[in-house]
Amino acid sequence: MAHELTHCLGAQPEGLAPMIEEGCCVLFSLVAPPFSTPGYGDAALQLLVNSPEEAHYAEALFAAKELSAFAPDAVRLLRAIEPHWDRITPEMIQECPSSDDLGQSAKFRSGGSGPSGVRG
Repeated sequence: MAHELTHCLGAQPEGLAPMIEEGCCVLFSLVAPPFSTPGYGDAALQLLVNSPEEAHYAEALFAAKELSAFAPDAVRLLRAIEPHWDRITPEMIQECPSSDDLGQSAKFRSGGSGPSGVRG
């Protein structure tokens, strides 16, 4: 359920979620349930990695984890600039500053009311 609820943050009428959205949904679905079901995240991850029909979920998950490792606040920062998942471009992701570099990217310095132009 955590996976589907995360999709509700930016539901697409066509039902096709962008990779950044799908990755966040999968990541959240793996980390949220352990509060009620110990071991769920590990079992679900094994299913994603070992099932060819689930490969797109695994690819999205690993991309989201890589982005999070580079910039833990990346999703929050990107959604502050563009709240619609389907409008977040690869270029915006590439320009996303790491937490240490926040404010160094021109895209993140413009247009906002918060520090370094980041709204939120």
